Amino acid sequence: MRQKTGTKTNPAGVEHKVPTTAALYMRVSDPKQELANQRPVLERICRERGWKIVDTYEDVESGKLGPEGRPEFARMLADGEAGKWSVLVFWALDRLSRQGAFVTLGYLDRLTRAGVQYVSAQEPFLDSGGPFGEVILALLACVARLERERHSERTKAGIAHRRSKGT
Repeated sequence: MRQKTGTKTNPAGVEHKVPTTAALYMRVSDPKQELANQRPVLERICRERGWKIVDTYEDVESGKLGPEGRPEFARMLADGEAGKWSVLVFWALDRLSRQGAFVTLGYLDRLTRAGVQYVSAQEPFLDSGGPFGEVILALLACVARLERERHSERTKAGIAHRRSKGT
């Protein structure tokens, strides 16, 4: 496959832009906590890598809530999937989500499939453009497959249960 100038294909076969534009995602659980503690580090990462920050998303909500309970998180996912920026920079995975490994990796998989890269400031291995990028993408693919299988098993179990009850 011939690549467009300024793009590359990730190991999942998804073509994406070489990152030039970034979005920051910051979250705290309590209004007494400071989002400002995260901002300078995220901005420094972008500056060092030559990325222009084009949007910032800030939530003061529990990380256990999904997109429906965190408006800025929902907007971030939608904007990422719409290609409004090429890399998401966040403080740490637990600032992105506390919904469990499958759900959290599912969010990263959604971004990856949209051609968006991501970087965690506190977890150097969570840099989809870095040396562990291929490993992370392989893990995401495996987790997505396992989640599909679990969903299928739950659906089949529910159907079997209803049939046993005669409903």
